[in-house]
Amino acid sequence: MFKKATSRQLLSVASLFILVWHAAIGQEYWNGQIYSPVELPVRKIEKVKDSNVLGKTDGQVLIYDVHTKNLRYPEKLSYPQIQSTEYFAGVQGSNPSQSFDSPLEKSFSHLQPVDDALLSPWQQQVKIFVTAANNQRFTCSGTLIDATHVLTAGHCVYSKRKGGWVQEIEVVPAYQDGKAPFGSAKMEEIFSWSEWINKQNYNFDLAVIKIDQPLGAITGWLAYGYESYILFYKKNEFNNPGYPATAPYNGKQLYNWRGNFDFNYGEHLLYVKNKAHAGQSGSGAFHFTSNSEPTVMTVLSHGTSGTNPYTGQVRINKQKFDEIFSYLKKNKSQKLDLQPLFLKTSTDQYFSDKNFNSFSFVLYNHSIKNYQGNLKVALDLMNGDEVNTLGIKELSNFELKQQSSQFVDLQELDWSWPDELKSGKYFLRIRLLIEDDNLENNISSQNDQKQITFNRKENPFFFQVVVEKEDLSPSGGTLELDIKTTPQQNWALTSLASWINLGTVSGSGSQKVIIFIDKNPSNSSRNGQIIAQTSEQTLELSFYQPGSATIDQIVLSRGWNLISIDVDPVDPAIEKIVKSLKSNNLVQINALDKGKYLSYDPTKPSSKNTLKLLVAGTGFWIKVKEEDVLKIEGTPALDAGPPSELPPGRNLIGYIPKEPQLPQDYFKNLIDNQQLKYVIAYKNGQSIRFDPLAPQNSSLKRIENGYGYWVEIDTKASLKVMPIDENEAILADQHTSFNRDLWLTKDVEILQIPSEKNFNVNIKKGQQGTLLLMITDLNGRILKTQQVQLSGHSSYSSLVNYSQFIENTLVMSVLINGQFLGSRVYLND
Repeated sequence: MFKKATSRQLLSVASLFILVWHAAIGQEYWNGQIYSPVELPVRKIEKVKDSNVLGKTDGQVLIYDVHTKNLRYPEKLSYPQIQSTEYFAGVQGSNPSQSFDSPLEKSFSHLQPVDDALLSPWQQQVKIFVTAANNQRFTCSGTLIDATHVLTAGHCVYSKRKGGWVQEIEVVPAYQDGKAPFGSAKMEEIFSWSEWINKQNYNFDLAVIKIDQPLGAITGWLAYGYESYILFYKKNEFNNPGYPATAPYNGKQLYNWRGNFDFNYGEHLLYVKNKAHAGQSGSGAFHFTSNSEPTVMTVLSHGTSGTNPYTGQVRINKQKFDEIFSYLKKNKSQKLDLQPLFLKTSTDQYFSDKNFNSFSFVLYNHSIKNYQGNLKVALDLMNGDEVNTLGIKELSNFELKQQSSQFVDLQELDWSWPDELKSGKYFLRIRLLIEDDNLENNISSQNDQKQITFNRKENPFFFQVVVEKEDLSPSGGTLELDIKTTPQQNWALTSLASWINLGTVSGSGSQKVIIFIDKNPSNSSRNGQIIAQTSEQTLELSFYQPGSATIDQIVLSRGWNLISIDVDPVDPAIEKIVKSLKSNNLVQINALDKGKYLSYDPTKPSSKNTLKLLVAGTGFWIKVKEEDVLKIEGTPALDAGPPSELPPGRNLIGYIPKEPQLPQDYFKNLIDNQQLKYVIAYKNGQSIRFDPLAPQNSSLKRIENGYGYWVEIDTKASLKVMPIDENEAILADQHTSFNRDLWLTKDVEILQIPSEKNFNVNIKKGQQGTLLLMITDLNGRILKTQQVQLSGHSSYSSLVNYSQFIENTLVMSVLINGQFLGSRVYLND
């Protein structure tokens, strides 16, 4: 017997149906409104195949001002002067990552979820929430290409069917499950092409959105560029992350598909044999260039008709690249303009008896002017119109390059709560005490302020011991403690280690204390404690002193370096090891562990970094802003080599032995088993490669201490390394053969004249630009350089003398316009 359903039950069933229907079509709530994914336009092509049809190629650029609703056409674009027509990255990416290790797909793969959208290059991908002219709301995808500009599709900003130009756009980087981890920004103006706006020509289904907040200064951004050779897109791998929002996807998570393109249609369009989903419109496809820079080269545009639909992407050719480059260049401030962003604290709850010294923010330089000097920063507490300055810190000799940003840590800020402050909710903000071009943005905007809760305790007791300075080297040193009590209390110190010598054992109130540390005669490290006591509280301070260990020093060039270490660090924690580098010089460190990429970014909280340790025998990518030396204290590692079991695909290994080896010897068993595809190293800013099928023509000639190596194998393999002493004589013979068998281009020749101690370098006619001749030792240390301008009208010859050098082995290298053309190794007798 059936019962009659009540109106409330029917309403519940209807509500459930609506929710399921919304999920099926990827609708979601954002700021109280419902958004649907923008439908993917369909181009009427029954069968896609390669075509050289050029179509319309002279689309005029235009700019739409969201506030005034006015349209303007730039009169003149100042294009960059590029000598080569090949790949060029217009704006170097900020916070790039490494390439992936899976094999190249024949076409784009199925969509895969991105595990952590808060890591680069995923956090530069954005979800776009759009309100169209007819009030329809929809979503797209896009990519940050500098601090204030997003690259997306033209149909995401203009649609005749939806009434023309959109009313509003909100951009959210690293969007995930309704959250905006880096905040959001609104559009200010749109840059596009008349061929799309007036004619919906898919060759120009492309747009750049200027946003009102520099979100890219927080997340970083990707490079953008082009490649004139059309087969480049068919033979190289691209990643294309976006926000698909039709079943089985719901638009709430970032997905990526990757592979190579299958067809081209003229100069502007590329196609893949796979169907995209609504919501992916505007997503950028990026390729990892030779220096591991993720570079956006196409934008997802449309689908096709027919029984086997394909996905079309608009290519950034040289014309579009020049126009985007010029537009972004015109939007840069000419005068110094600094802005504080993204204030973060270690907690949201504060108490009157404690001062937590953990504040950080992002400082962004809007302008094309470099900043160098002292900079004063104030931390303000706000309640409505009432403002209390908690503390001011001066950043001495602070440097911030043009159009760049960095995290600023305020841990040493001297501050305290106002005596009259009541319990309640407040906002913290950063204020820059500087006279720059825009005084209004020297104060944290509402989006970049931090809300906290303050709790006042009556008659609080406070006892704190802070380590102001710490010098615990193996040769001894000192500790400086800052002791504070409120109200004034008597305190006592006790050492629980004989090598920690207390000069002061007791006191009263606030005081600074110096403690002396004995030399550690042992190779092993040791731990010790100091107990600090008052009548109400006991604190224990633990200290660690390394042993008389070896120091492994690795010289780092500006940019990316592929390295390995040969000591077992006393403390392998990455935060400890990188302290040997110059302040704020480290950009990023990456590693590969069993096929999974690990990353360390010094600007991120420890919990967000997946790379925690630096260990011997492992390869690491490390990027620095300028030349530096990484110093690792530890004990010599055993010459055990890399892991004996290597998984299929790409492996990143180190090299421990002091003596170098030939790659054909070091990887002999992999070559004999036909498992080794190639080995790649990175020296002096250039990648070099060993091909087991053509070792005599390979640019990688030696496996050396201090460097890391990419090893690509077909199947799981066991690496069995030969003893080092069996190879030394062979290696010496190979050096001699280098004097004859060069790995140089046909335009360059290097000859040695041993009796005169000269290298004779000959450059054929036709080369023009800056010629750099460079002598280095085998560790890459530059011994001598010689620079000259080539006209290209005649050949060039030069003698470079090396008689003053005592190194046994010298390397003569030739670079033209920064491009590495080859080297020659010579045994200096």
